Amino acid sequence: MPLVLEGSHLTDEVIELYCLGLLENEQEVATVEEHLLYCGYCQDRLAKSQNYVDAFKDAAKQVAQDPPESSGKSFLRAWPIAVVAAGLALVVAVPQLQQLTRSPQTLALESYRSLESISAEANRKLALKPNLEGIDSQLPLELQIVSANGEKVAAYPLANRTAAVLVQPLPVGRYWVRLLRTDANTQLREFALEVR
Repeated sequence: MPLVLEGSHLTDEVIELYCLGLLENEQEVATVEEHLLYCGYCQDRLAKSQNYVDAFKDAAKQVAQDPPESSGKSFLRAWPIAVVAAGLALVVAVPQLQQLTRSPQTLALESYRSLESISAEANRKLALKPNLEGIDSQLPLELQIVSANGEKVAAYPLANRTAAVLVQPLPVGRYWVRLLRTDANTQLREFALEVR
């Protein structure tokens, strides 16, 4: 049984299995579909994965409609499809392999909301370490990532105060990382984050 959620997002493996219709466990399917209702980040990842799967299905249909002949001419007709399929595989697989092999970029969130922002690399997992100095260790906290226009991108509970929060790769843009007290729905701190 694959791991469905990693942090607060769906795993790449589960998204691929869902697109291919290979998730057999009804509870897993329900969890995936419920998560996709509210998570824009995973909706985008699902759309990219579905486009990839659809392209391969279209290429397979094209090959099935034009079966190979005994002469070498069929190879000449089929090679453009194979090249397109291989190109799509590279476009999708290479960035995913790079993400898997690169360690997360660790960022210490020290400065509060200001004109100065912390810079992060796009398409790379982040390990965020917010400054919790002066905050009661018993308070339930959440780290929330919000886009420049105020849309909530992701939320991560801070169960372990000493560990960094592992954040899925973010697209290029400007974000606010908010530290919230969840029991009172109160914002305690806010940090500027620039993803380039």
